[in-house]
Amino acid sequence: MYEDFVLQMQAAKTAKERSSIIAEMCRLFGFCEVSAYRALRRNGWESDRKKRSDAGASSINEKDLSTVAALLQNSVRKNGKKTMSVENARSIMLQNGFDVPISTRQLSELLKTRTLSTESTSKPSPHQRMRTEYPNQVHFADPSVALMYFAPNGKQKFLRDDEVYKNKPFLEGRENLKCWRYVLTDHYSGTICVRYYAAAGENSANMYDFLLYAWGKKKDPLYNFHGLPELLIWDCGSANISKPVTNALKALRVETEPHLPGNPRAKGQVENANNIVECQFESLLHLEEVNSMEELNDAAERWCAAFNANQLEHRDTRITRAGRKIGSRTMIWNWIKEEQLRELPDEEICRQIFTTGIQPRTVGGDLAISFVHPKNKAATRYSLSALPDIMVGMTVNVQPILVSEEALALVSYQDRTGEIVSFEVKPIEYDRVGFDIAAPVFGQEYKSQPDTLIEKNTKALAEIAASDDKTEVPFAKVTDGQGFKTHSLIHTQADPFFKTQTGKQVEVAAGTVEVHDILITPVEMAKRFKARAGFIPDGFIASLKKEFPDGVPSQLVDDLVTEYTADTAVKLA
Repeated sequence: MYEDFVLQMQAAKTAKERSSIIAEMCRLFGFCEVSAYRALRRNGWESDRKKRSDAGASSINEKDLSTVAALLQNSVRKNGKKTMSVENARSIMLQNGFDVPISTRQLSELLKTRTLSTESTSKPSPHQRMRTEYPNQVHFADPSVALMYFAPNGKQKFLRDDEVYKNKPFLEGRENLKCWRYVLTDHYSGTICVRYYAAAGENSANMYDFLLYAWGKKKDPLYNFHGLPELLIWDCGSANISKPVTNALKALRVETEPHLPGNPRAKGQVENANNIVECQFESLLHLEEVNSMEELNDAAERWCAAFNANQLEHRDTRITRAGRKIGSRTMIWNWIKEEQLRELPDEEICRQIFTTGIQPRTVGGDLAISFVHPKNKAATRYSLSALPDIMVGMTVNVQPILVSEEALALVSYQDRTGEIVSFEVKPIEYDRVGFDIAAPVFGQEYKSQPDTLIEKNTKALAEIAASDDKTEVPFAKVTDGQGFKTHSLIHTQADPFFKTQTGKQVEVAAGTVEVHDILITPVEMAKRFKARAGFIPDGFIASLKKEFPDGVPSQLVDDLVTEYTADTAVKLA
């Protein structure tokens, strides 16, 4: 549109000719001179003027310019709406004492030039392409709501754009349920696995059931995708990161990694798979209905088998990367090697692990614990003596490892820094008579358990309290040989504000207190007499019975000893 004016400006020889061309543009297009020159420069016209030495510089300093940009950026809502104009930001800067010596238009142009405008900062950040090296190395999983429901009469229905899903019944008597679509993909081969559930929302039981289905063997031999991944990437939904699911996946040696919210590229493959399922499978249900969840899942499994194997007639479902057709998803997944394919353990054991979860155990005096492993189905002892920060009496969490030939257990606990650490431990091996084969043999070797944190702390504290080489005073090493002064530092001082108080003497009325002697039997008196004198005189018990028929006063024992020992001494003399 401006090409003719560009040619005229290039042919103009004088400033007068150029001014007339600019005036004509302003008349035709309603431009000001600045806009006319800008339009010409955008369409290829260049002035022959020498570039100014200060070109690109501005009278506003960089710090104030960045502050303006920060004001604009801070006003952008999460949905991308800009709530502050450049004019408003400039006004706020001026009102707060900042120097903005350029106009609003110049400020806007300068922000665009320096890539500080909200349009520039709102552009997506660059993303890094990722790759995997073999099938079943990384899987992605994602649940979403399907746009279908079943009416009370069992007839399949689809939501229209003008309908509100939450007000639509799913099944008669189960109006709060929705149809959830669970999709899993293998990153290397792009294989898609889908299954549907009736639920009010995401929950851990459905997610775990879906994972067991996806990783297990299917009925259709063509649909041979199965096996445990090394890493599972999913979103941060509460059902996914719940303890029952994550603990069960630890038992299967499947690491999990939730992607950050607001980062859809992190699981772009499974998001694309959701779109494929909705557009290429669920669209078929508009033409041929299903009448139950069982029929829906059966149709979904047959579609997945055909789609992954590129056996949908008149359609090419081979995976495309970098503009090149690689092959069918089933063919690529079949490149997996035997050592890379980890089979899912028995489904009953997998579900048992999900329901039982982690079990707490107390560390015994031999630094070992007992745990019933599903493989052994009997109490098995595990030694924790080699683990750091293990102490007698501490509580550890234990769960079985299912994908191992041995009955390994995963032990987790809190170390001295407060961090949760986990270790895999082997069961203790016993000989045929029930002895630990790693235990020392009497008379041949001696070894003690390694010091636990308690023993280490006890020894360290004893070292602090020990005396030095010069003196036997406790704590001499930390007090320069002096030891701690204790009671010698206690001194009292007279306080003029304190005075001694004298209370009233308590008087006991005469005749109110009676003293009673304790009476004992003659036999008991004889025992006490022998304990003091070493013998019992002849006829002693009989004389006591005669003299004290009601009992012998206990306080007479000393008098009797004195009396009889004196008589014996006289007789001996």
